[in-house]
Amino acid sequence: MNEKELIRERLHRNGLNAPFNSITDCVYALSGIQSQFQQFAEVSILNRCKKAPKLQEFQKLYEDHGIINLWGQRHTLHMYTPEDWNLICDIYHDAFFPKAYQERFLQDFEQMMAKIEHDSFEEGYINKSRILEILVNQLGHEQLENDYIDYMLIRHCCAMGLMFGVPAKPSIKQFGSYSAIKSPRWAFDGDALKALEDIMKRYFKSYGPATLQDFCHWSGLSLGLAKTVFLRVEHELGVKTLNDRTYYTFGEAEPAASNKLYLLGKFDPLFVSYKHKDWIVTRAQELEIWKSAARVEAVVLDGTNVIGTWRHSLKGNKMSINICPMANISAACDKRIKSKAEKLALFWKKELDAITYA
Repeated sequence: MNEKELIRERLHRNGLNAPFNSITDCVYALSGIQSQFQQFAEVSILNRCKKAPKLQEFQKLYEDHGIINLWGQRHTLHMYTPEDWNLICDIYHDAFFPKAYQERFLQDFEQMMAKIEHDSFEEGYINKSRILEILVNQLGHEQLENDYIDYMLIRHCCAMGLMFGVPAKPSIKQFGSYSAIKSPRWAFDGDALKALEDIMKRYFKSYGPATLQDFCHWSGLSLGLAKTVFLRVEHELGVKTLNDRTYYTFGEAEPAASNKLYLLGKFDPLFVSYKHKDWIVTRAQELEIWKSAARVEAVVLDGTNVIGTWRHSLKGNKMSINICPMANISAACDKRIKSKAEKLALFWKKELDAITYA
């Protein structure tokens, strides 16, 4: 395998050069889409569907719970399909309630979770304001202000199969009860290895060729645990090498050369899923894309080349885009960027006002 083959296969498996049939097919295949910024999660999916979905289609899925929000890989907010909720709980159920807090708040958490389960089950959902009210009644305002315990409680409830976030902009306001999409509630059977095998194979299917260290970066799991799981699935994986690294895949892929141009959104799956960045960017480009506080910039990808980052601004019904070039952008490339920007503006129900370069 050479560098070009690595890039092409990743673009293919990740759905950019071999797009998915639907929104839910995309979300399921990629084992979730990072969504601190919901609008960019939607852009990630938009770039990976055969037929460009409309905002109304996303909204219908949110309302019908065909897409849900949970905290999973890297302890970050993701969009998932409901059938992956048990998988996420199996893997991450003990990730959001640190042992130091368990000693102080275990009984309090159990009591608050019982109240949250009761209220959400009765109505089918619970608002964030009601969750905070339950927390304040149990612990008082002072604890809420000092320990970010509200965030911990919400994530823990989701990881324990109690409730899920209903996607909304700019942030989640409502959480659905497990009873809205499944019954009975998730319960841990004491063995997470089957779920870990599943998610590892799915990672190497949709993000491969990738290293074991890449899997750890994407999943947020330790290398020791990953090695244990790897030994159970190794016989099912394909193996490739490049520059003294060993890469794995699951399932066959037939990637072809492509010159497609993409405006990839912030936290795009292609740019949050690998420890090593030198497969697609130089060190200087890496510093421009991966920022402090784990921020990942939106990227202009031309074929297999990163040619810049981009940001947008919305004012009324107008949208403007500013490109920060990392390479020479020809007149022909500028036209392709404009075409993509117009389609993005249409998706957001805006009119493209200007494209600037700086």
